[in-house]
Amino acid sequence: SLISFSFLVSVFVNNAKFAGPVGTLMLLVIDIGGVFVETSDMSDSLKKLFSLLSPIAFNIGNTFIVGKESSHEGAQWDNIKSTDLSYATCLGMLILDTILYLMLAWYADHVVPR
Repeated sequence: SLISFSFLVSVFVNNAKFAGPVGTLMLLVIDIGGVFVETSDMSDSLKKLFSLLSPIAFNIGNTFIVGKESSHEGAQWDNIKSTDLSYATCLGMLILDTILYLMLAWYADHVVPR
């Protein structure tokens, strides 16, 4: 997912020395936003919408695993679908993010003038 995000960022930036810091800064801003999304009391459907940004989906998935491990239940194949916003949902969103970023990068590469 991060590689496809990098492809998407590279379409809009011409200089490689500038693309690295810009992509890293964008990921950090999204990741910090993910902490606020994760800790807020918003609905699960709204969190799924924010999970279209891969760092947020990754944070929500990590929180699910940490919660299962701290309750001594453990994240296992039979409980990854235990809630509406589960680990399986986060994995699906990461796959969807990868496909979406690649499609947007391909489209923008053909449309954005150089």
